[in-house]
Amino acid sequence: LKTWIPYWDAFLDALLWCEGQGDGLQVLGCPACNIPGESSVYCCNECFFDELICKGCCLHWHARLPFHHVKEWKGLHFKAVALANLGLCVQLNHASDEQDVCPSPKAGLSNFIVLHVNGLHSVNIIFCGCSKTCSVLNQLLQHGLFPTTVQQPQTCSTFQLLHYFHLQSIQLKVSTIHFYQA
Repeated sequence: LKTWIPYWDAFLDALLWCEGQGDGLQVLGCPACNIPGESSVYCCNECFFDELICKGCCLHWHARLPFHHVKEWKGLHFKAVALANLGLCVQLNHASDEQDVCPSPKAGLSNFIVLHVNGLHSVNIIFCGCSKTCSVLNQLLQHGLFPTTVQQPQTCSTFQLLHYFHLQSIQLKVSTIHFYQA
């Protein structure tokens, strides 16, 4: 502990810097896309970058990471915002970019709930309508989403969460209710 005490201020400054805007006030425009005047007010708790970015870059970076927690700078503080509320849509059975858009998308739910290891997420899901051999249920399962019902699912758990619960219940004897409450 004695060797750490001289570094107390550096640690505290770094923690406050991470909880605030970092270098966001000094940057004009978005540092990711370099578009001048683009308001950089979004940051992610789970991505390994420390800068505020614009809405377009946030959506682009999270097209394949829809279960991250994003915050929006409101002038004096950060406020949690769902990626779905920013306009992120997850297209199943197609890559999540502009080059591979489903020619006949099947409308999903705009308030689809996904339980993941880091919490609950509201996700906009678009199902693939061009593949007649792949049902909605199979599309979810192929993307690692375990639906709570087989008829018109509106809630899923990720396979990662189910695996994590399995390990907790086997090794630590954690009950389902205690796992959920934690």
